[in-house]
Amino acid sequence: MRKSGTAASEILTGTRAADILLGLAGDDMLLGKAGDDLFRGGGGADLIHGDGGHDRLFGDAGEDILFGDRGDDRIRGGDGNDVLVGGPGDDVLLGDGGDDRLFSITGKDRLKGGAGDDYYEIGRGHATAVDRAGNDEYKIHAGSTVTINDRTGNDRLIIAHHDSDLTLTVSDMLFQRLGDDLVITIDGYRGQTTIAHFYGEDETHRIERIRDENPDEPTGYSLEIESVLRLYDGDPAVRGSDIWEL
Repeated sequence: MRKSGTAASEILTGTRAADILLGLAGDDMLLGKAGDDLFRGGGGADLIHGDGGHDRLFGDAGEDILFGDRGDDRIRGGDGNDVLVGGPGDDVLLGDGGDDRLFSITGKDRLKGGAGDDYYEIGRGHATAVDRAGNDEYKIHAGSTVTINDRTGNDRLIIAHHDSDLTLTVSDMLFQRLGDDLVITIDGYRGQTTIAHFYGEDETHRIERIRDENPDEPTGYSLEIESVLRLYDGDPAVRGSDIWEL
């Protein structure tokens, strides 16, 4: 089924089949159901939910909020400061222009912010984040497997715990150089965070700061990159508390 909005703000709801929902102008709400749906927000600040199926979501112009929900979805923000949220499944999130916020929940997701100062948050799963513009922030939850390939800007990495009542410390973290990559693992967790080309000749791939969620607390930490530049390829992993001072 194909449904199109107008210049007003509307709610368009799909069916259990494969639908095409077009918001056009206005601040629209597009709601999919089952089926492999196509959504286009058009102008305005739109809210789109893919629900079930392998959906394609395009925010287009405006500051949009896009939820892929279930299925292997492709989500593209377009112009504006957008929020893109994956879900269960292997999703592709593309921010495009603006200062976007991209959230990977589970699955083997691929995220690319595009232009602007973007924020990435990676939950449980295997994700790859690529960004070649702006001052970006990456929040990685312990236990996830993430590869970050960031080319420019003054960027930072936040290591977070899934349980808000628990705090990670520098002693929980292990750092290792493997080729040109910096690999970070957390005691007691599977998964790792890889900062690709961190030690390459092109210094733009470096993350400038690594910190926890509460660096100003007595147990908090904030790491400048000089602390790990001294690591050598092939050496055993080094505990964080051994390579910088609290």
